[in-house]
Formats: sequence, structure tokens, C-alpha cells
Amino acid sequence: ANDEARALAESANEKHQYFCDFCRKDLSGVVRIRCAECKDFDLCVECFSVGVEVAPHVNNHKYRVMYHVTTPIFDQAWGADEELLLLEAIEQCGFGNWCDIAEHLGSKSTEACEIHYNEVYLSTDSDPPLPAMDRPLIPKKEKIPAAVGTQENYTGSKSAFKQGPSALLGYLPKRKDFDTEWENDAEKAIADMEFKPTDTPKEQELKLEMIRWYNTILDGRAERKEFLFSRNILTREKRRGKDEKDLTNQLQMFARFLPQEEYEKFAEGIKEEMALRREISKLQLYIKNGLRNKE
Repeated sequence: ANDEARALAESANEKHQYFCDFCRKDLSGVVRIRCAECKDFDLCVECFSVGVEVAPHVNNHKYRVMYHVTTPIFDQAWGADEELLLLEAIEQCGFGNWCDIAEHLGSKSTEACEIHYNEVYLSTDSDPPLPAMDRPLIPKKEKIPAAVGTQENYTGSKSAFKQGPSALLGYLPKRKDFDTEWENDAEKAIADMEFKPTDTPKEQELKLEMIRWYNTILDGRAERKEFLFSRNILTREKRRGKDEKDLTNQLQMFARFLPQEEYEKFAEGIKEEMALRREISKLQLYIKNGLRNKE
């Protein structure tokens, strides 16, 4: 029942960041009680007042009263609660993972999080990443009208908006990398893994096996990238009819099993066969309708 309530509460509004770990009440905009000994454990005032315990938390743990403060302290567009969420997200997700950080905040975009942290915490005369406490509030930036520079006002070539293979695969040319990797969540399995002096031989072997598994993932990513680059799949832009495009997409599954020249010969042969079948169908239709010559 608690799991179902949690799923409903979290799906109701993705911007909510805090929930009572017992009753699943949304605590994003109200006072909450945070355990100072358990990691990421919050209770609403009602559950705290009756001494609720959820393992490993017990009601004699030290605690902190967390207030929801929206007053800006560095930037007029950022409340104190959002500043705290930003720092928590950087600690949990790692510096530079702005997509995950923005998702943790829920109220700011990826670009806004990166610009704000660089401007407030890094570009200061104090000791970075400590912000300058005596600097004036940064005024709110004017939003650029959405119509400026959008497709509706674009007067250049319409082909600039067409997606090629590189866009469909999430390829980032300047980084020569992909937005989403093969087995994109593989890092999560080993992110918190540590080798400790107290590990038993079985635990050490299990951790080494996890590292070997992760290395196979890295090898698989490198193999797939090499395949895409060597076959020029990302840069190959050729106008084709709908039927030819569909056939090309169906044949791509065989590209991994054949050298490039053999695959291209194979694909061209299939396309020629398709064209011949189309012509034969036409001739059969003409004969059926009584036509014996082109005249």
C-alpha cells in the first residue's frame, strides 16, 4: 500500500522533491523533519509527533527541522530552497551532470542550472565554490520571446530542419559522442562500489566480476561507435524514395555481419531485385489488360 501511495504521489507532480517516508505525504512546500543520522529520511510533522519508526530509522535519532524558504539569497530568480536543492543534486549526481541535476530540482532547466552555478558559485572573488555573501542580488533575466529564431520565422533552407541519421541517433558532432550510450545505465551498477580492507574474498571477487562486466559494456560501446564511423552511417545523406528507405532500414540489421563492400553489394542486389519485381508486376498488369506492345 505504501509503495502504491508513493507511486501515485510522485506521478501527480514531478516537481515535488520531498515526501514523508512513512505516509508518503508531499512535503515540498511545508515544514518537514529530516533525520540527521539516516540518509535522505524525512517525516511530516504528524508522523514525527507520534514517534513513527521505519527501519533503520528509530525515533531517538537526532533530527533537523527543515523549513521551506523561497526568499532569494543570491539570484532573484532562485529561492533559497532551490539553492539547497541545487547543491544537494550536485553532491548526489556529480558536478557536470546537469540533466540529472535539473531533473532533481524539477523547476529549472539544464542550461539554467549550469549558468547559475557557474555565475554564483564559481565566478566569484571569494574562494570557489563558496559564493560571495556580500554581493548584490542578481536581477531576473528577461526571457527571450519564443518566436525569435524558431522554425516559424526561419527564412533559410527548409532542409536545415530535417533530421538525418546523426540526429536520430543522438550524435553530438562537436564532442564526437552520443547523447545516450548503449546500455546507458551501466554506470549506476558500479557507481557506489568501494573496495574495503574488510571485504571477504567472495565480496572482492564479486566486485571484480562487476568491473569485468562493466569493461565488456565499454568494449561494446567502442565496437558500435567504430562500426558507425567506419560505415559512414552518421554522414551518409542520400535522397531515397519511401520504399527504398524502408528497405534500407530493414537491411541494416545485416550490416554487422558483413564487410562493408559485401554489405553494399548485397543491399544493391536486393534493391535491384525489388525494382525488377516492380517492373514485372507492371508488365503482368499490362498483359492482363490486353496490352501486347508499348504502342
